[in-house]
Amino acid sequence: MFGPQTFWVTETVPAPGFEEGIVVRGNFRGPRDKVFEEVCQKVAEFFGDKYLVRLVEEQDLQSFDGSAEPRIVFQIIPKADAEPAPTAGWQRGAAAVLLALTLGSAMQLGLAANVGLLPKETLAWLANPANINSDMLPPGLETFDPVPFLQSAIKVGGAALLPQLAHELGHAVVAGMKGLKTGPSFLIPNGQLGTFGSITQLKSLAKNRTDLFDFAAAGLVAGGSVSLVMFVAGLVASLGGGGAEAGLVPVPTQLFEGSLLLGGLCKFVLGVDAASRASVFVSPLLVGGWAGLVTTALNALPVGNLDGGRTMLVRFQAQKSLYVAMFISIGCRWVHFVLEYLIFC
Repeated sequence: MFGPQTFWVTETVPAPGFEEGIVVRGNFRGPRDKVFEEVCQKVAEFFGDKYLVRLVEEQDLQSFDGSAEPRIVFQIIPKADAEPAPTAGWQRGAAAVLLALTLGSAMQLGLAANVGLLPKETLAWLANPANINSDMLPPGLETFDPVPFLQSAIKVGGAALLPQLAHELGHAVVAGMKGLKTGPSFLIPNGQLGTFGSITQLKSLAKNRTDLFDFAAAGLVAGGSVSLVMFVAGLVASLGGGGAEAGLVPVPTQLFEGSLLLGGLCKFVLGVDAASRASVFVSPLLVGGWAGLVTTALNALPVGNLDGGRTMLVRFQAQKSLYVAMFISIGCRWVHFVLEYLIFC
């Protein structure tokens, strides 16, 4: 599988963590990409699809002097042990249940955003905790038409899910371009934002760091871009004024106080007078864009299998020194904390 014109082998040792895997050390006799393709073809000729070939960086922290490049070695390991397990039936079921719960939480957000459309006597009755367990019909609903109320709630709930849809499409498009297999996305329902985002499983190994970074960043870029466009479009649509007849929804002005950045923009565009009232009529796009921006910030956390965690993993592996990566991680965390403060105040 190796030859003097491709990769001059100097040592072969067992691969750590794989019972039948090996690590082949040596010297490249040509461009790495070309040599890698030739070795992969040779392995496929001898063993079919039983083994997987990877290029791995080896770093010896004892002898690392800060200037030498990490040593590149071949790792030949059983494909069944290296690739993620295929999607199980219970995972599809769990994804379906979470999807249903997320649709419900998005509807809950829409209903909560439109509660100001209910009659005043109904709101006063609901504000009394003693009436919560009552079986009687709240006053003011005898002649209330629920159809416009439900239609407006559906608009807000749908607007809150649009950034998440763009997020998932971003992952799907890059996965198709890079040849990555994905499992079902696990949506995280939340009644205040519609959804906290999702966790998308990778069911195949990325060929290189660039593919993994592009896959993870695609969701953040797509979801964040759509959220920002919706937020700006919602601000513009809210400038025209009007009430429910104009397709706007009454949201409490306390919403503007929940974020120094987003709330400040709303007050600047809509005016101080609008923020001084108990509620202000805004476009459903503004609510959906606001929720999408917060969700994107949460997904950017450098944790686990979140998109931020995967992009941080790529940065960790790309550093020549683990100490440099550690300082970069600390710096990114501080930047994230500042952004989180601006969003959540």
